[in-house]
Amino acid sequence: SKTGFSLAINGSGTIVAGMYVTGTGISGSVTVASLSDQNNLVLSSAQSLSNDVALTFSSAVTQTGNSQFGTDLIIIKNRDETDEWKVVDSVRGATYEINTDSTNAQTQDTNGVTAFSATDGYMIGTGAGGYNDNTEKFIDYHFQEGSTPGMGINASVSHTQGSETTIAHGMSAVPVFALLKETDAATAWWVYHQSLTSKTNNYLVLDTDAGEATISSVWGTQSSTNFVIGDAASGVASGTYVCYSFAEVTGFSSFGKYEGTGVTNGTLVITGFKPALVICKSIDSTSNWFCYDSEREGYNVDNDSLYMDTVDDENTADEIDLLSNGFKLRIATDPNVEETYIYAAWAENPFGGHGGTFGGGVSPATAR
Repeated sequence: SKTGFSLAINGSGTIVAGMYVTGTGISGSVTVASLSDQNNLVLSSAQSLSNDVALTFSSAVTQTGNSQFGTDLIIIKNRDETDEWKVVDSVRGATYEINTDSTNAQTQDTNGVTAFSATDGYMIGTGAGGYNDNTEKFIDYHFQEGSTPGMGINASVSHTQGSETTIAHGMSAVPVFALLKETDAATAWWVYHQSLTSKTNNYLVLDTDAGEATISSVWGTQSSTNFVIGDAASGVASGTYVCYSFAEVTGFSSFGKYEGTGVTNGTLVITGFKPALVICKSIDSTSNWFCYDSEREGYNVDNDSLYMDTVDDENTADEIDLLSNGFKLRIATDPNVEETYIYAAWAENPFGGHGGTFGGGVSPATAR
């Protein structure tokens, strides 16, 4: 492996420092660190390349995210258009996407998410059609894998219908929320949540608005070591899956339920922190997967929703307040009708932080 390379140029354009490098044999996020001329350059990391390999140098790829921590899971939505939701993770690898609004099998978009940063966000390409369309507005949600943020990613999980499958999630805490999607076939998402009627017999489907469904033993008993798919004969189909597992972290994440009231002075849900992201869904009847965040508008009550189960663009109804210690519903209709809702919420700033990696010991955020 080496960082310095000599090139024979066969194409047009000018190579400059900072360009993103792709091609056979290139491993990881690689840029041009420096160059003495167009035929002699130094890459940002050591690579083992064969002779006569074709490399592409592109300035169209840009750093994005500014997450201030390594990003392992990214969920992206075009706010202006009816593009699909994009779900990309570092375990399946950059460029490979699945969609929360669809049963689609995994697909590849080489102009979408092109690389992950170990310290700050990710790289994105030209990506027209839901990643980087010119003049259009996007929202992206970053998640870091590990026990501190309480999130685990497992890809290439092989499951056989009717048999129990254990998935070592690496969080050292019991999963309370999980998203499961077959990657090699067009099948529905499976959702586990600790506040469904039964932890072993009930599930939701992320790509539809259906209420909770029942299959006996669809899930096993969850533990601090494994997320467990149950042995139901009519449960999760045989196939290869990706599993996103989440555990509760005090002051950072909360996964529970609330009862809607059907009035505009609606339910107050205490999470113990100021939410940056809230996802909620009725388990009693048909209801969208509502998604709210503190970034798109940034003030109460104008926190616009997106529906994770559809390709719809951004809604503008005033539905929710994001507060210093939780959230409060401000609408008489969904997601605040007189039904039971499950929710998942993550903090804008964790109370006390998690050292230098997550939160940085910041003070509690105040209500807006």
